[in-house]
Amino acid sequence: MKLTKYLLLGAAALSLAACNKEKEEISQGEKNASVSVRIASSNLLRLDQNESAKVVKLAAMIYNGEAQEAYKEVQNALEVKNIECVAGTRSLVVVANFGDRVLQGLSLRNLKALTEELQKDVQPVDLLMTSEIKEITLKEGVNKYGYDDPGDLSQKKPLELKRVHARAEFVSITQKMSPAFKKYKVDYTAVAALIAKKQSFVFGSPLVNAHPAYLYGIKTDKGSYTPADYEEAPSLKREYKGTGEDLADKNMGFYLIENNDGSHPTMLCLAGTLKNQDGSELSDQEKKDAFAAGWIVSETDATTYYPVLINWVNAKYKYEGNHQPMNSIVRNHYYKISLTITGPGTNKPEDEKKISNLDVKCKVVEWVTVGQNVTW
Repeated sequence: MKLTKYLLLGAAALSLAACNKEKEEISQGEKNASVSVRIASSNLLRLDQNESAKVVKLAAMIYNGEAQEAYKEVQNALEVKNIECVAGTRSLVVVANFGDRVLQGLSLRNLKALTEELQKDVQPVDLLMTSEIKEITLKEGVNKYGYDDPGDLSQKKPLELKRVHARAEFVSITQKMSPAFKKYKVDYTAVAALIAKKQSFVFGSPLVNAHPAYLYGIKTDKGSYTPADYEEAPSLKREYKGTGEDLADKNMGFYLIENNDGSHPTMLCLAGTLKNQDGSELSDQEKKDAFAAGWIVSETDATTYYPVLINWVNAKYKYEGNHQPMNSIVRNHYYKISLTITGPGTNKPEDEKKISNLDVKCKVVEWVTVGQNVTW
């Protein structure tokens, strides 16, 4: 009986101590500071009609270690004002256009684990953007980050939102057949992305994760680059029957996510029909010969492909300015590809051993545009 009484008294004492400790922690965590955050807008300016630069929803989060200490979101603005928080060393994170994701209450670990996926049926409209995770020291009272005011915490280095996606697009397609192929021409039929990584992280550098899935816009014969986990995505294909010089408003490109896997590089691919220079169909014998040469998909189908490995090192790829290709797609980059066709394409675009007759020129900017010029 005495033992039971002592145990009960001990439990009560522990409970009282825990209660006092909880009150102490709450007291220490009382909101004694506020911070307003402004995002640098220079890198969000719309470069052309195909770029999604609008911020429709913006959230700012303050972390104390792993715990989210403060959260505030706004609509259609680049500024979040008067976020109530606690003075001390904290981490600041800003995310824009996060759709229906619930960010409030996420631990920092879970925030860093967020992923983005390319959708098979639709391309993104309001592009997901994130800032770096910045360590800041908040003083009691009013704090500001990203302003020109004296005492601004950013020290003239405001937070920048960067798109999680990249974009690759054909901006010019020209036919300049070499003497050996003067008898041929190509009628364009479609533009597609091939071997597009399906998922990436939202935070980190690089954003690439180990998720094995890839997407394609056009199904082609398997090659050395073709991944095992591969799905069709209608959003990664555009019908195109133009001249190649009318691409300014045709939107012949796609939003993609980071991919640095040299075994499965992402491509932007032009599909077309190989014909005689006068526009006539190839004869049965010409189709047999073209198929034997690896130019068209079968002895009865004159479809030919011109794949371009995006941001890739290749003797036939030229890049504008000082851009150095990295054999990878990098977030927040815009790859503007000019394609010059010098002969028939290939029937197996996802095979590194297949040779296509093209040259490529690419312009890159950040929202970095990369100009990539390609000659086939």
